[in-house]
Amino acid sequence: MQMMQQAHVLADLVVQVTDMQVRLARLADAKSLQALSGLLGYPYPLEKLTVNLKTSLADPKQLILVVAHDGLVLGYCHAEYYEPLYADKLLNVLGLVVDTSHQGQGIGSALLDAIASYALEQGILAIRLNSGEDRGAAHCFYEKNGYISNKQQKNFIKRLG
Repeated sequence: MQMMQQAHVLADLVVQVTDMQVRLARLADAKSLQALSGLLGYPYPLEKLTVNLKTSLADPKQLILVVAHDGLVLGYCHAEYYEPLYADKLLNVLGLVVDTSHQGQGIGSALLDAIASYALEQGILAIRLNSGEDRGAAHCFYEKNGYISNKQQKNFIKRLG
């Protein structure tokens, strides 16, 4: 039911950005998503990314939107529900990237607008994202799009294998 609801809401979200289209990601986009993820500094084997993409596309609590033009994926935004015990449900942006040769054309803003429209349709009133402290240009972009930095934090990871 949630996926059907998601598809219905997103049917209304398909937008044109000049001659580009914001749409749901597809499994066939895996290679493009891999290349774009590499631009973020996260190179990942195509086979593993494809498995993760398939899982994410089937998960009603995840949303992956792309901007496509002439069959090419120029950018994507991956978000998931963030449901802590201590706060209202949010959307959490896991990744937002636009191909460097297409930045400054409104693609990233269109992706964030589409994510925001989806969130509101779902009754979600806030979106969160994390951005590395060395990504000053990204921080300016987020602020230009209405995001505010509300705290400084460190991320910790423990490798288990």
